[in-house]
Amino acid sequence: MKDNDEKLAPVVREANIENPADPNLVVFSSIRELLVDARTSVKKSINFAMVQTYWEIGKQIEVSIGSRSEYGKGLLRFLSENLTREFGKGFTIRNLQTMRQFYLTIPNAHTLCAELSWSHYRRLIRIDNEERRAFYLKECAEQNWSIRQLERQINSFFYERLLNLNQQIVLMVRFIVCGTDWNIKTNLKEMFWRCLKPRQINIF
Repeated sequence: MKDNDEKLAPVVREANIENPADPNLVVFSSIRELLVDARTSVKKSINFAMVQTYWEIGKQIEVSIGSRSEYGKGLLRFLSENLTREFGKGFTIRNLQTMRQFYLTIPNAHTLCAELSWSHYRRLIRIDNEERRAFYLKECAEQNWSIRQLERQINSFFYERLLNLNQQIVLMVRFIVCGTDWNIKTNLKEMFWRCLKPRQINIF
């Protein structure tokens, strides 16, 4: 399908230039958009289904192992060998441990986000601080970050820089509104809410 899209794109552009009102082109463009949207939806559905499956695998491993570390080593080795034999790559002992950690880090399946892939979650569960992890999870889903964008934001300490900026703004606002009437204070608060949206900080 990718090759077909690449071949069709130049044709569509050429037809647009020659006759943008061509009824055949209108129908073609509409159908093409439906197919692209459907393919995107299917891909997202598959990705989320795999995320949910890996979470469930992690849960079953954790419930089975519990605090029995020696038993756990044998179980992981057994699962890795047999799952790899039947389903192929992706079930190394390390990956199974990651699935277990996934469940331990996010124990509530209802909080899993359909916008995030397994690659996103593998990176997110490596963040120890819960508030920091929740921030990146929320931003990643809302801003539609790719895994590379997520990695870049984490490595550039985006959360820490924003937190520091918010603290500076809080101090600045408190200084500005000190001694002023409530109407001015309210206007200043509204201005900063707009600037910081969708983040929330407690100024007063």
